[in-house]
Amino acid sequence: MLDELQTADRGSRLRISNSLSEGLFVEAGAGTGKTTEMVSRIVNLVKEGATTIDHLAAITFTEMAAAELRDRVRHRLEESALSPGVGEEGRRRCREAAADMDIASIQTLHSFAASLLRERPLEAGLPPNFRIAEPIEADIRFEEKWQSWLHQELLTGTTALELLRLIKLGLKMDHLRAAAAALQSNYDRIALPFSVPPAPPRRAVAKVVSSLPLMQQLCNLCLDESDNLY
Repeated sequence: MLDELQTADRGSRLRISNSLSEGLFVEAGAGTGKTTEMVSRIVNLVKEGATTIDHLAAITFTEMAAAELRDRVRHRLEESALSPGVGEEGRRRCREAAADMDIASIQTLHSFAASLLRERPLEAGLPPNFRIAEPIEADIRFEEKWQSWLHQELLTGTTALELLRLIKLGLKMDHLRAAAAALQSNYDRIALPFSVPPAPPRRAVAKVVSSLPLMQQLCNLCLDESDNLY
C-alpha cells in the first residue's frame, strides 16, 4: 500500500525537489514526507547554485522542528559534498553550505520575525536592545500584572463596584483571568481605543433573567465548567 501511495504522488515529489524556479504550495497530512521533500529542495537549490545557504529561509512553528530540519539539511549537504554522483562545483557548493549552516535562517516563525526586527528596530518602533521573553517569563509577568491590577481595582479602582456585582451574579475570578489572558495573547488584534457599546434594552435584560432557570438546567447537563456548552 505504501509503495502504491509513493508511486501515485511521485510526480509531485519530483516537482518539489527539482522544480527550483517556481514557487510551490504543498499541502499534505502528518507523516507524508513534507520535511523530507523540503530538505531535498533546499539541498538541490544550493547544489544547483540557485541560492546560497545565507540567502535561504526555512520557517517552522516549533524549536524542535527547526532543530530537526537544520540537522537533516546539514547531513544531506555533507552527503552531497562527498557524493561521486554530484559534480565538482555542486560538491563545493554543498561543502561551503554545510560549513555555513550556523548562518542559515532555519528557525521558528517567531525567531525569524525577531531577526528581521533586530535589523531595523527603530523603523519598527522598538528599542535596539529588545529581547523576546521566554514563555515562562511571560507567564510570570502576566500573573504579576494581573494580581496587581485586580488588587488595585478591588480596593480603589473605578470598576470595583462592577466587579463586585459580577461576582454576586456568579462570575469567578478564573473567568475574568481567562479573558485577560486572551486579550494579552491577542493584543495585536485589539482595536484601540475601546468603544463602549450601548446598554441593552431593558426587555432584553428581563428576557435573560427569566431564562436563568433554564440555563441552570442546561449547565447541569455539562461535564464540568470547561465544557463549551457551560
